Amino acid sequence: MAGDETLADLRVAMEGCRVDKEGRLGGLEKWKKEQNGELKLIRRKGSATLVAIILLLIGVVANLAIERTTPAQDLPAAVEEAIEEQLPSMIESIVHQVLESTNTP
Repeated sequence: MAGDETLADLRVAMEGCRVDKEGRLGGLEKWKKEQNGELKLIRRKGSATLVAIILLLIGVVANLAIERTTPAQDLPAAVEEAIEEQLPSMIESIVHQVLESTNTP
């Protein structure tokens, strides 16, 4: 009889360990999913910041190029003309690249 009780106690203890293990694994999986979600958010924010920096640099380079090539022209009008002609296609290209990079796993 004592052997049966000991065996039953061991089975109860083993079942408790199994449930505890499953709970811990479930917790780790949940934590991993949360971390992946946060990393994706950080990547998106980083991509948006990168796009903003690139657009700013494009504007600076465009200003410098226009100023050096045509110093006699009205500078604000020349900058406006260059932005109207070139910037939309550059922005579109950059946005497509960012979207493609955020869509890939």
